[in-house]
Amino acid sequence: MARIAAALRRRPTRLYVYGLLGPGFILATSYGLITADKAALWISLGGALLVVGGAELAQTKTTPLADPRTRDGQPAYLRPDTLPEVDSERWT
Repeated sequence: MARIAAALRRRPTRLYVYGLLGPGFILATSYGLITADKAALWISLGGALLVVGGAELAQTKTTPLADPRTRDGQPAYLRPDTLPEVDSERWT
């Protein structure tokens, strides 16, 4: 099971498996092996499992910053006290 999990973490493997999910379940449905409702559920499950591997890979390739700043030294995120005022009359 660990080898399968490791293989699914690699992008080419995920693309290959994901490319087989749709046609495989269409074929299984056309032969009457599973119903269309169940095929949709299995495709959703397979897609979700493959996305988890991609999210894990993306997480390992990023480096979190303790205090992200732009090039001019400003915070790289929006703080509530730095948001511009909204003209409420404009939106009514």
